[in-house]
Amino acid sequence: MSDPKPPPKPPVAPARPVARPAAPSAVRPAVRASPAPLRSAAAAPSRPSSVQPARPPARPGAPPPTAARPSQPAAAKPQEKQPRLFDPKQVYYVTSPIDPTALVARRVGIDEGWLHWDDTNKDRQRRAEASEARPGGVVWVKTEKDVEYMFTPITLQLYEEHVRTKVELSPYFETTEALVEFYRTASFG
Repeated sequence: MSDPKPPPKPPVAPARPVARPAAPSAVRPAVRASPAPLRSAAAAPSRPSSVQPARPPARPGAPPPTAARPSQPAAAKPQEKQPRLFDPKQVYYVTSPIDPTALVARRVGIDEGWLHWDDTNKDRQRRAEASEARPGGVVWVKTEKDVEYMFTPITLQLYEEHVRTKVELSPYFETTEALVEFYRTASFG
């Protein structure tokens, strides 16, 4: 007997072409990308919404068509870099005629219109409506509902007169630097 011949391999179907958008034209930026032509009679896949069909050619002697550009938002004005009102390494004594709970603030800042600080007990955040740097590193901020806050760089004298008696477990400090370092780095839980 002779060796049986292996069965013939089944025919392989040709690969289906994939429609891909053409590369944008660097010479004519007003021309939109169009899909590459299909190479078979197979049904074209659905077109992504970001690809627009090319415009038909203009008639001879007709004025060139104006390029329809997608609507883009108006160019944003470059934002002027605002000077930093608060020193990130500073701890502040906070006063407010309406908010008597504000005493100490660390990590104070105004970002995207929001005044925020950590008062060692919780994080606070208010919508800032106006702010002003004053002499001596003092910062005045008016928040929503016309609540005003005055942030004064804390000193040992301010701490002893206004803060220490109102804070639980308030330690004594020898210098303002020791006071600031304690509140700046201490973890309150």
